[in-house]
Amino acid sequence: MRSLLIIVGVLLVVCAADVFGMGKSDGPKKDAEQPLKKEAAEVARPVKEPVKVEPARQPIKVEPVKKPVEVEPVEKPAKIEPVKPSAKPDEDKVVLTVNGVPVKSGEVESRVDGTMKKQMGRMRPGTPPDALKGMRERMRQNVVEGLIIEELIDQEVKKRKIEVAEKEVEGVLQDILTKNKMTLEQFKEQLSTMGVTLEMVRDQLKRQSGLLKLLELEMKAANEPFEATDAEAKKYYDANQKRFGESVRASHILIKADMKDEAAKAEAMKKIEDLLKRARAGEDFAELAKQYSEDPGSKAKGGEYVFGRGKMTPPFEQAAFSLEVGQISDVVETTYGYHIIKLSEKIPGKSFDDAKADIVKNLGEQKKSAYWRTKLMPRLKSEAKLEWSPGEKERIDKVSKPAIMQPPRK
Repeated sequence: MRSLLIIVGVLLVVCAADVFGMGKSDGPKKDAEQPLKKEAAEVARPVKEPVKVEPARQPIKVEPVKKPVEVEPVEKPAKIEPVKPSAKPDEDKVVLTVNGVPVKSGEVESRVDGTMKKQMGRMRPGTPPDALKGMRERMRQNVVEGLIIEELIDQEVKKRKIEVAEKEVEGVLQDILTKNKMTLEQFKEQLSTMGVTLEMVRDQLKRQSGLLKLLELEMKAANEPFEATDAEAKKYYDANQKRFGESVRASHILIKADMKDEAAKAEAMKKIEDLLKRARAGEDFAELAKQYSEDPGSKAKGGEYVFGRGKMTPPFEQAAFSLEVGQISDVVETTYGYHIIKLSEKIPGKSFDDAKADIVKNLGEQKKSAYWRTKLMPRLKSEAKLEWSPGEKERIDKVSKPAIMQPPRK
């Protein structure tokens, strides 16, 4: 759902993606905002590749802990207790130090729990415990990497005496709520499904704002442009016509089913047909979605998504675009189970004049993202002094997927 945000760590968990891009009604959307795309099989990377332009208030997204950016109507989040360490780690135990500043076990494990909760929500039940344990360990390395990057940003912002006022943070937060048409309470409820708190969001937004100011200082000093021209915007618009076409605002209720199990399909069909009758009889569709939908990414918002063509699984998209405003679909079958869909709004496509400001803004933000990824972040990492605990070194050696910033091998 998603802004080009520089949010590092757990949120970026959250919140292009995943959180921030959902429910937008204006401009081009990223694939990661859509609920019915196939899951990404890969656990998050520390730094995300430049994203495609979309209307967003904030620039760049750097995600050490990936949020799987997509919010998809797949399985409900499973409990992650079985894959936690058998003994609770000492929260004050130092995992490593970053230029002398400690990163403690409690913060690492808290972030891992939140990331696992979100990832488990995209997985089907029955995953072997050993596989979950391995996934948790790989995620843990990505979390540690994210915390290193966060600390390096904080230290550099402080060193450069860059100030971020609280009103700036609140302004960004309010813009997120406005773009997603959510109240603060709805937003907090959405975050809770991903193991993220509002204070975590505020912390990340403050860090993001500081990093943006730092990037502008760095790019100006290096004589590198970070603003896009009208000509660049027009070129992008012409090459991406599909992204500026008609979109819809629609809500859905999902009842999941193993589509290879006839008994499970029959049970799910019975549930969705009952909900269809109730919705068509006049019950509030959003309330039904909040109570019964099995899509963890949308149920808190009453099942609502905003999407253009080519963003959803074909049966879902075809049904949604064929409806009239206010109409409720028949039962729609996808690989995830059974849906009923209610169309709330048809949103016309945008002309270049309407889209230009957003395109110019976001193309400029991509330039900042590239500078961060290829120049500033590598410099901060190369200059960093990292001291790892013996236990963390041993832990990394046991994980097949190495960390980006590993301790030196003996």
